[in-house]
Amino acid sequence: MASTRKKTNTRRRSSSKNYVTEEMVRSPWFWVGLVILGLVYFFFLRDKKDDTKKATIDDAQTCITSIKEISEWEFLTLQLEEFVDTTINKKLSTAQSAKIYTGTARLGINTKKANKNWIVCEGNKATITLPAIEILDKAIVDDTQTRTFFEEGNISATVKEKMLQNAKRKMKATASKKENIAIAEKNAKAEFKNIFTALGYKTVKITFKE
Repeated sequence: MASTRKKTNTRRRSSSKNYVTEEMVRSPWFWVGLVILGLVYFFFLRDKKDDTKKATIDDAQTCITSIKEISEWEFLTLQLEEFVDTTINKKLSTAQSAKIYTGTARLGINTKKANKNWIVCEGNKATITLPAIEILDKAIVDDTQTRTFFEEGNISATVKEKMLQNAKRKMKATASKKENIAIAEKNAKAEFKNIFTALGYKTVKITFKE
């Protein structure tokens, strides 16, 4: 005996309420209110973005002020050695001395020698004019590390001082070679570009004061 199944059609009734009626849409006051809400929302977001932008600019300016307050920036360190010898001939004797001097030369910039407006920021662009690379150390030679290679006879303090100054001049000449200046400039550009890119500037132009 075949069984029969009744097909039943069921309709699902939505439980959600219709908050916007046809009468409301037809009313001009509905659209006026909608426009007002839109304007309020727009100005709220704009003010919020302006506050965020202002805070970002203030933070950047604070950082730039801190950068300007740092007088010396080191971008290359060189460990140097120089051999200096001297012979002093006197009527009755001859004195000789040979020493190996050790020193450290730090190449970088001194912001006290920069132009007044060496950092100029406009919009998303930062233009930076760095002072020329120089040797930051006044006393390059570490006299405590000086080694006497050979010495004979009476070497006066005046002669020793002349040998020290000779070693210092040689170290400065070595440190100031074009290839070393070029490396220090490259490092300086990379360092300042990284700093200002992190501050939000998309274009960072860096040159050196002539």
